[in-house]
Order: sequence, then structure tokens, then C-alpha cells
Amino acid sequence: MQETRKNWTASLLQYAGLVFCFFVFPFFVFNSSLASLLELKLDNHRHEVYQRLSERLKLLLPYNDERRYYTLMLQKVFDIAVQQPDPSAYLEKAIARLKNNHPGRFEFIVWDKSGSVIERLTDEKRFRFVVNRLYVVLRAVTAHLAAGSSDEIKKLDVIKSNFNLIKHFLGRIFLPDSLELPYMAEDQSSLILADYGKNRPYFWYHTDDKISMLCFIAWDAITDNRGIKNIIKSANQGNDDICIGFASLHNLSEPYLCRNSHIENEVVLALAKYENSSEQMIETDHAQIVVQMLNLHTRIFALSLKDHEIYTPEIIRIRIITQAVVVYLLIGLLLYFNFKIRRAFFSIRWKLLLVFMYANVAPLTVLGAIAYDYLQNRKVSLRNEIQLESARLMREIDNRFKIQSETYTRQLSAMIERINKENSTKLLNTDQIQQIRTAIVEYSPSEAFLVDRNGVMNFGFGTAGRDVTHSTSYVKNLSEAILKFHNRIIVTADKSDVLTKIADPEETDFVRNSIRDSGKIWPMSIGDSMKMSYWNMLGEPASYINNYFLLLLWDEEEFQRIFLNQYFGKLARSNLMSGAFARTINSRQIIPDAGADSDELAAFLKDAAHSSGNIYGSLQLAGQPYMATGWRGKNMNNTCFAIIYPMIRIEAEIDRLARRMLSGAALSIILTMIIALAVARQFLGPVRALSVAAIAVSQHDYRHRIQI
Repeated sequence: MQETRKNWTASLLQYAGLVFCFFVFPFFVFNSSLASLLELKLDNHRHEVYQRLSERLKLLLPYNDERRYYTLMLQKVFDIAVQQPDPSAYLEKAIARLKNNHPGRFEFIVWDKSGSVIERLTDEKRFRFVVNRLYVVLRAVTAHLAAGSSDEIKKLDVIKSNFNLIKHFLGRIFLPDSLELPYMAEDQSSLILADYGKNRPYFWYHTDDKISMLCFIAWDAITDNRGIKNIIKSANQGNDDICIGFASLHNLSEPYLCRNSHIENEVVLALAKYENSSEQMIETDHAQIVVQMLNLHTRIFALSLKDHEIYTPEIIRIRIITQAVVVYLLIGLLLYFNFKIRRAFFSIRWKLLLVFMYANVAPLTVLGAIAYDYLQNRKVSLRNEIQLESARLMREIDNRFKIQSETYTRQLSAMIERINKENSTKLLNTDQIQQIRTAIVEYSPSEAFLVDRNGVMNFGFGTAGRDVTHSTSYVKNLSEAILKFHNRIIVTADKSDVLTKIADPEETDFVRNSIRDSGKIWPMSIGDSMKMSYWNMLGEPASYINNYFLLLLWDEEEFQRIFLNQYFGKLARSNLMSGAFARTINSRQIIPDAGADSDELAAFLKDAAHSSGNIYGSLQLAGQPYMATGWRGKNMNNTCFAIIYPMIRIEAEIDRLARRMLSGAALSIILTMIIALAVARQFLGPVRALSVAAIAVSQHDYRHRIQI
């Protein structure tokens, strides 16, 4: 009885060990690995959804108010019209459609290529003389802006001679310089405000050789939100799972939703969280939502409904485990039936091999889950490393700008010193002045002036045909004051006269500090603009005999563009630099040229220009995905940089690591098989010898000896 109990206990322990080794432990490993894998997969899915929602909201950002909406809409209509063989026929249909969609909001004046009013397209039937003069003015302004002249629009002769006439027609607060607004860069163009009292206070115009158009816009078009509604309706027409909407800051409880109105309360909750904590990415019970600010009074949002099967990893895990247990039990029953009931023969060698393989696969499963986590974290780590290196490289390039300025300074000062040695206290002749002018042109100043001690301006010019007559008087007074100060001539200015007041060192820091600041490139405030400046004296400064004052001025943006062309654009394109691009804020030229398919890069650089720190994003260029890092310079404060890096390189690095891990796992399995077969061979040798001996005994061969 006691022996039977011992055998039963031993058998129970044996089966318990088998159950633990072949079922409980593998189940525990599989369950833990599966839970980690599903959580990681869900996190990646959440991140991808938030990224898609943010990308979709970027479509709305250019239309940050109704004025921008109508500006871009009219711009698009006009651009399409000038591309047509018959622009007036297209405008007739387009204007009818606009008036039908926006009744009572638009009044049009349309001129043909000869400047005659097209009556069927024009709402203004009176004041034909004024309308004809207005056409002449607008065509002249368009030509002036196209030529890139720096003269103020209000100083044009056509404006001076017609100002009162067109002001009475357009509006009481019309300013001539505002006529450049429709032609400014995309993010700066706007309607023109001309009056507060009229029912059509805003207008927009464009002129072309084929056709010209002016449109008046009513007050109610600017004060309501029909424009943003139209954009959102258009954006929601697709069949994808993303829905876009907006809400007024004054009425957040009633967001505008084209669909998915059943989760309106969750959208209101997300808007409230954004207002209270500036949290842009919010997850609710039924959706993921991204909220952003379109303008001070409007919030926009994008949402994606949850697929609850994806967002409930516990249910997925239980289902997979249930399926795995069923398969495991079926395999166990099959093996039990095959070897216990049918008594099928199965080699001990293969039994040992399967046991060893089973014992090796269990830890490999754990290592596989850990390896998957490592690869995902490594992917994120590589992205972070590249972003940090990209940010460091952009700051290094930005710092090189100072070195470039110092190089310019040394070259200019060396030229001045050489001229001073050659001429000493003598005045320069015409040829020498021309040589100086030619040498200066190589540095591409926006404006350059050379004034002698007698107040004669030997030259004053601007690059790209820029007119500098508006600066001549100011520069002459400034030059005279600085030359006298450097020559130790005391000047007492008439303090009631602003222009002569700058000649008094006691009144002007600029003159008082001119000795310290000469021979350097400095920021200089001229009027309401900031310029980079360089000035120096020609003569014999050590003896206080200065005959000429040389002043060079660069627009800040233009000076930085020179650096981009001469240094940044010529850097060796390797490693991260191969994906480095830049452009100045008000320019559309990307340096170096990014090719035809660069719209996404241009938009990303525009976003960087309006940021205060690093920005990150994803781009598609030539059909390939890139990660992008953008930044607006500190020293180059009018320049934005972007470094793009192909995602295929990161994927290749992850694939390389995965192949190494798979190779290690395969090598481990192969070694396990070799060891199992070797152990089986060692074990089966004595067993086979005993089998042969048993056969010999059964045949009464008592002379047989076992090989040891």
C-alpha cells in the first residue's frame, strides 16, 4: 500500500512537472510577450492617427480668417482665368457661381486687355471716368511691383495725380501703399481695407495683359464663418475616416461637425481640455481628436473614430490565447492518441530532439518579444538622434553667418586700407572712384554711398535697379556729421531741425560712437526698417584727415541670402548636409534647388519661419518618405532651415538589426538540433548494444560480449 502511494505521488509529480514545463511556463511566456506586443502596436497606431490628424489640419491653416479665405479664392479664380483662351468667358461662369454661393457679398469690375470695361461682368454702372482712371492706376502699380522697385507706391506720379479721385471711389481710409497687399507672398497677401462706413469696405484686385479684375467684398463676408464652413465641407467630402470641424471660442458647446454628430459631447470635452491646458491631442471613449488654434476666435479640430477591436488589446489577447490553447490541446490530444492509443513508434532520437527544441523555443519567444521592443525603441532612438544632429548642424550653420560677416568686414577694410595707403590725404580722381564702385558691387549691397568732405555725393546706387533718391538727403547729412566728427570739427546743430540735429554728437549716439563702430558690419536702424551696414573713412584717419565717407547698406534678408548663395549653397553635400535646405522668409527660392516636387518642403520651411524653436514633421518628396527637422535662425533671423532625412535609411538600419537577431536565433536553433542529435547518439549507443546483447541471449549465444 505504501509502495503504491509512493508510485502514485511520483507519477503525480512527474505529470505536474510535465504540465508546468510544457504548458504553464510556455503559456506564461506567450501571454507576457503578447501583452507587450499588443500594447506597443496600439501605441504606434495612436501615434500614426495623431500624425494623420495633424497633417489634415494643416490644410486649414492658410485660411486663418475670412479675409485670407476670400483672398486665396479670388486669387485662384483669377489665376485660372488668365490661363484660359477666353478669360472673360471663364470669369462670367466663375463670377456667377461666386454670386450664387455668396449672394450679396461681391461686386465686380472687369476690364479687357485694352482697358475697356466688360459691361456684362461689371456691377458698377456709374462713374465710368473714375473706373477708367482706376484701371490706369492699378496697371501702373502692378508694373511697379513686378519690377521690384523699392520706391513707395504713394510716390508714383500716377498715384499723386489720381489719388483724390480713386480715394473718393474706393474709400475714405484708402492708403496707396496698401495696393501691394494682393501681390504679397502667399502667407501675407490680403484684402485691402478702404472704408469703414460703406457696405463694401474691402476690395481685391489683380491685373494682367489679358484681363483685369477688381472685386469689392461686403462686411458680412468678413464677419461670419461661411468661408471656413465651405473649406471644411470640401475637406470632409472624402470617404476616409477623418472628420474635420471648427468651433467659435465664444460658443465652444456647439462645434461645427459635418458628420459624427453622435460624439459632439466628446468634441466639446476635447475643446475644453485644449482651452484649459493647451493639450492638443486628446483621446476620448470613441475617438482620437487633435485641436489647434486657427485664429484668436476660432478653434479647428480633426477626429478619427476608434475601431474598438484595435483599442481593446485585452480582448485581442484573450482571443489569441484562446486560439493558441485550443491548437495546443488539439496537438496534445493528437500526440496522445497517436502514441498512447495507436502505439505508434517514434524514435527516441526524435523525441530528444523535440524536447531540446521545445526547451530552446520558450526562451527564444521571450527574447523575440524583447527584441521587437528593442527594435521599435531603436527606431525612435534613431529618429531622435537624427533630429538632435540636424538641430546641431543648423545651429552650426547659423553661427557660421557671423564668420561670414567678419570675412566681409576684413575684405572691405583691407580694400579701404589699401586705398588710404595709395592716396593718403589726396582726393580721389574719377577713375579711382569708379574702381571703388566696381569693387563694392561684388559685395552686392542693397545701397551704397560715397560722400566727400565737401558734401558731394560721388556715387549713390542700389542693386537691381533700386532707387536710392529717398535716402540721399539723409545720408548726406549723416556723412557730413560723421566726417566733421572724425576730423575734430565741432558742430552745434539746430535742435529744432531733425535733419541737422543728427549732426550733433551730443544728441546722436550714432555719430558719437561712429569711431568705435566704423570698419564693422552692424545692424543699423533706418526709418522703420533694420539694415546691415558697413561704413569707413577714406583719407588719413590717424592724422584726423578724412576725405570720404563710404556707407554700404544691405537689407537684412538680402544679406542673409548672400550668405546662403555664397556659403551654404556651396557646402559639400554629404551625410546630413545632403538633405539641408534653406530659404529667406519672404522668398520662394529654396537653396539649393529641391527640384520640381518640393511643395511639401516649401510648406514645411514656411512653418519653420513662424516657429520659435525646432519643428519636426514628415514629408513626401519624389514619392519617398522623409523625416524633417526645421528651425528659424537666431543670427540669421530672416532665414529658415530644414534638414530632411530619408526614412528608408532608418528602415534599412532596423532591417539590418532584425536580420542579425534572426540569424542569431537560427544559429541557436541549429546548435540545439546538433546538440540534441549528439546527445541522442551518445545515449542510443549503449541502448543499441544492450539490444544486441538481449537478442544474443535469446539465441543462447552466451559468448557475445557488450562493447564498452
